[in-house]
Amino acid sequence: MYFLSYEEHKYVTRKLLPEARRNEVHPDLRGWNWMQPPLAPIYDHIRIGISDIASLYCPTSRDLYLKKVMKVGFKANKEMVEGLILHRIISHAFTLAKRILFNIKEISGAVFSREFGDLDLDDFILDDEREKLIPEIEKRARLIWEFEKTRIAYRIDDIKSRYPYCEKDAFVFLVLPVIVEQRLNGIFLGLSPNLAVDGYIFSEGMVVDVKFDPIEKDFHKLAFTGYAMVMESLYEFPVDLGSMVYVRFQNEEIRIKREFHHISDELRQWFIEERDRKMHMLENETDPGKQECYDICPYKEFCP
Repeated sequence: MYFLSYEEHKYVTRKLLPEARRNEVHPDLRGWNWMQPPLAPIYDHIRIGISDIASLYCPTSRDLYLKKVMKVGFKANKEMVEGLILHRIISHAFTLAKRILFNIKEISGAVFSREFGDLDLDDFILDDEREKLIPEIEKRARLIWEFEKTRIAYRIDDIKSRYPYCEKDAFVFLVLPVIVEQRLNGIFLGLSPNLAVDGYIFSEGMVVDVKFDPIEKDFHKLAFTGYAMVMESLYEFPVDLGSMVYVRFQNEEIRIKREFHHISDELRQWFIEERDRKMHMLENETDPGKQECYDICPYKEFCP
């Protein structure tokens, strides 16, 4: 999911990055200025997850009110279980691949494929998720596993052919220049201390968010915007690019659509405004009321 094509890489480096440099982010909206307005949290005792801020499926955010204020629990629905399982598989695939590359001295695409093996789906399913597991999810999980195995095996042979004397650590980085599920502490921005970003691609300096949602939403961009600002608050280097990766399944094949964005002033302001709006709601315990529910909302039964 994290390997850009030649055309995508060229678009990012020759168009998007130069545009980001020309339209420099205002200093007040860089994550490293978390201690002053507008980034400083309006309440010191409230911590919110990025998904709580970036998910705008519920028009009034009553789902967050029910979750945080009313402490309403719910059972994950089929769509949520599918997303959780497939995200785990992608993360594990890259982690396992790095382990194999470091541990095997004489590596090749064929050797890697043999060591990587087939998917053992039981390793990725929690007990309370099994009742939601359907053959369609199993089929998609195996497609993801084989897809990543093939792509990584190709990169191994490609990098090895171009850099035959590359040291092991540099070789692994060239094959897999991405961190998956990087843990981030968001407390400087009033966010959860245990955040996890789907992926960060070093070669492009890009935050990546993977979606299995069949419908693209403009607010999906808020997720990678939030992660970028948290990374800036922690490491004090600019993160200007974000990508949405939409993964879909058609005719037993994977279809991928990538969107690339400059993490602009507008996106950063939008994220902070949503954070502040939801913090106000939680602090005042204000029920925002119900509007039209989205189809797969796990709190739907609590909004009569």
